[in-house]
Amino acid sequence: MADRSAEAIKLNVEHISAYSLMYEEGTPLFHMKQKKKIKDIDEETSLAMYEMLINQLTKAGYEHYEISNFARPGYRSLHNGSYWHEVLTSALVLLLIVTVMEPANGISATSRLI
Repeated sequence: MADRSAEAIKLNVEHISAYSLMYEEGTPLFHMKQKKKIKDIDEETSLAMYEMLINQLTKAGYEHYEISNFARPGYRSLHNGSYWHEVLTSALVLLLIVTVMEPANGISATSRLI
């Protein structure tokens, strides 16, 4: 985990979103878990990894906001903020239109909001 975080920091990207995995029924990951090809980590380990990630990224200059987002100063995701504050910005509307018209890999989570 520490090595992966260090790699991300070296890339010097403006924004990082980090989520815990969920095993959704019907997905390849779910089937791998059922077949015991992978195993879930316990809650304590998950929490320790999350805390380590927060520490590493904030030491590297990232701001931690919302639950799973980290950004360089001035690079917070504006459309995420609008969800939390129940404000639909024109930038979000444009993002939704572009995503629906030209989805990168099929239907995206953004396009499902419409």
